[in-house]
Parts: sequence; structure tokens; C-alpha cells
Amino acid sequence: MDCFNNESPRSAPRKGRGVALLLTCSLVGGASGLGGAALWSQLNPADSAPNVIYQNSAPTTQVGYDTYALHSPADLYNQNVDSCVIINVSSTTDIVGHKMSSSSTGSGFVLTDDGYIVTNYHLFSDLSADTTPNITVTLHDGRNYSAYLTGFEVEHDIAVLYVDAEELSPVRLGSSDDLNIGDPVLAIGNPLGELTNSLTDGMISGLDRVITTESNTTMRVLQTNCAINPGNSGGALFNARGEVVGITSGKYAISNGIPLDGIGFAIPIDDITDILHDIMEFGEAKNRAYLGIRALSVSLDEQLAGEPAGARVVNAAAGSCAETAGLLTDDIIVAIDNTEIASSEQLVVTIRDYQAGRKIQLSIVRDGTFMTLSVTLDEKNDVTEAANTYTDEN
Repeated sequence: MDCFNNESPRSAPRKGRGVALLLTCSLVGGASGLGGAALWSQLNPADSAPNVIYQNSAPTTQVGYDTYALHSPADLYNQNVDSCVIINVSSTTDIVGHKMSSSSTGSGFVLTDDGYIVTNYHLFSDLSADTTPNITVTLHDGRNYSAYLTGFEVEHDIAVLYVDAEELSPVRLGSSDDLNIGDPVLAIGNPLGELTNSLTDGMISGLDRVITTESNTTMRVLQTNCAINPGNSGGALFNARGEVVGITSGKYAISNGIPLDGIGFAIPIDDITDILHDIMEFGEAKNRAYLGIRALSVSLDEQLAGEPAGARVVNAAAGSCAETAGLLTDDIIVAIDNTEIASSEQLVVTIRDYQAGRKIQLSIVRDGTFMTLSVTLDEKNDVTEAANTYTDEN
């Protein structure tokens, strides 16, 4: 559950637009559910603190096609392929005496030289709750390592693995905030689980896209026309300097029965750098902000009737920071600080930019009147989420 649930109650299901989002791990077999407890049983065995994450090694001047021409795709591939890995996840579950196998294949990249690997969380999301997965990381030179799941963060679809290895070749992290539409990018990954260490190139096609996955996770992503296919999940998206600016995650596959091509998505690296540090140090993300409301986007019909675009409050949880600040049912949130809010999905991803304890200004419209509320954000944890759990009695 996010800082709030942007799903409507079960009596009023959301209408889809007929667009299929494909999360790009390669799947074999079948199992359902998420083994959160089982996954956490494989905690990082390393006793020492994580090594350095290398960031922004090159000057921060704007990169254009002239600079890109000086660093050919072949050069960038050779400089970074040793940092890119193949990830295989498998499990066997005993269901009423029958053995059920499940496996998935994805991509990842080396974050630190002492064994931390980044990939997508959804590689593990279809494992059953009572299953401990077997995770294997394969390097470009063919070496295989058993990996441990250090931690994950569902909302950003990221997971950090640990392998007992030294002197690995870590990537360098760039800045996704510095990207412009049209900037060249390259992806290295493992499409189809078979075409290992494949390179695809393209450009940034869109910034700050907000998508909702089939598991109802709302994410802010980069759009790229790099080929992103099953098996590419968790791989690195590089800028023209060879720095990681995103994690390849999914693609639009079909819209109203029509196959789509060239619409891939990557998680912006600047959205998750602090989370990666937290997971390596604590096993989980810390100080996540929580608003404690349920909200729905103001519909087009409502906007045509004079309502502003925004996120309409369905419920403010008892005792939440939202209730304390005076937020009421039917209030429409139209901005947070200086960020315009045009939908409940945008509210979700905007709240994630903040940490717990941060004071924000909510701009709202109440009964046609514009007003501002000051809110000090709660911390997202089991207690605050439980207070905002929807039941049929609500």
C-alpha cells in the first residue's frame, strides 16, 4: 500500500484504457503471491559497511549528440559490460504434495565493488509466500555467484542483492534530473533470458511519465525508445558518458489490441539513490513519507462540470497527519508546495519525493474555495498503513 490507495472501493472499479504494461522479466513456470517473510530470510551476510557508490564522475555540462559521437556505442558498451549481470531466480513450492516450480530471469548491474547488485523487485514478486528463492548472479566473464536479497522497495520496484565477491566492476551513477528529451541513451541487458549482454540504443522519449503497473504500483519513470524486452528487467540505462541514469523496468506492449513498439520505461536513478543507500545499510528504506489519505483523480466529466483537476480525498485516516492538518473528505488537492497535482497517481509519486517529518503546503479546493493547509508528513510504517486500511465497514 502506498502513502494512500488510489484505487476506488471495490463497488466502483476503475475503467482501464486498454493499454498493457509489460514488466520485463522473463518468466517460466507459475506461482502466486509475495513471499515477503521468505525473502527477508535471506539477509545480507556482509559484516562490513558497503563500499562507495560512484557518482557524477564527469563534468555536469549538458551532453548532446556531438559529445555522444565522441563516445561510440561500442566504446560505451566495452567500458560498462563488465558491470552488467544476468540474474536468475528459481524456487520450488510444495502445494498439497505437488511440487510447483517457478523461475524468472532478469538483468542487473554492479553497484559497489564489494558485492552489491541492483535489479528490479518484480523479479521476485510472483514467488509464493512460503518459498525461499535461489538467486544466481552471472557476470560478463561467466562467473556465477549465489546471491542474497539484502532488501527491496516495492513502490520503486527496486531490489538490492549481495554476492560474496570482491573487486567487481561497479557502474558510475549519473543524474536523471539532468536529462532532456532527445538525449541519447543505451541499455545493456538480457532479453528473453537468452540473448545475454545485449546492447540497444535510442534516446529519452519522455520525462516524468506516471504509469501504474498491473500490480497497482504507481511509478514515475523515464520513457525511452531503446528496445526493452522480457529479460531486460533491472538492467542499466546509460547516458552518453556511460553513467547509469535509469533502471530498465517495463514497456507498453498492447493498446486496445494493437501491438506497440518503442515505448519502454526506466526508473530514474535520482529517485532511488538514497533508497539504495538505506537498503545497503539497514535492509530497508528509511523515513518514507506518508500522507494517510485515500484519493481518486477528479474525472474528466467532473472537470467539465467545473471541478479542478487534482486528487479528491476519499478518506483521511484517523490520527494521520492529513486529518491533523484539517484535510476533509471531498477536498481536492491541486498542488504540493510548487508542484501541480493533476491526478491521484501524480500525488502518489510526488509524496515519495519527501521524507517523513517534512512540512509541506497542500493547496486544496474545498467547496469551490481555494485554501492552503500546512502538513507535517508521517512516516510510512505498519502502524500508519494499518490505520488507512480499507474495509467494507469504512
